[in-house]
Amino acid sequence: MPLFAVPNEDAIQWIDNFLGVGYRFFDLRMNVFPIFSDKKQAIQIWEDLIKWWVDPSIKIRFVEVGDDYWFVMGGDSPFPESNKSFFKVLKKSEHYERFKKGNEGQAYLRMGIFREKDKSSPVTLFKKKKIVTDIKFLKENEVKDDLLAWNCLHQNKSRTT
Repeated sequence: MPLFAVPNEDAIQWIDNFLGVGYRFFDLRMNVFPIFSDKKQAIQIWEDLIKWWVDPSIKIRFVEVGDDYWFVMGGDSPFPESNKSFFKVLKKSEHYERFKKGNEGQAYLRMGIFREKDKSSPVTLFKKKKIVTDIKFLKENEVKDDLLAWNCLHQNKSRTT
């Protein structure tokens, strides 16, 4: 039995079946939130996964590749066998750029639900939140120095091109 376990990159399960990522700028900390179309799915992911992530272990990476960026998020859980991480490839936007400039290395992590029928406020945010203090913005050639970002791009890049 080895003294330490080397993570198996193929064992990481990646969640990418959410609509995108939203940003909110007017709280004590900026907010970042994956946006789902299905409220039940978002609640289940929060209750089964994110709720158990220890706040200081949550990592969010934004990996810039041309006009796009990869949103990559993961955290440590007391239940590593069921742990998953998130990724989504998105177009850079003014909201992304504003978050990048103003987040000061920390943000509230929340979940958002998109409701197409509600034109005045199409995204509803969960009240529950986690504090993320490990946020990095990387260029594609810098991912080799970041285990979470490298694993994500290495495992998923062929699926997204």
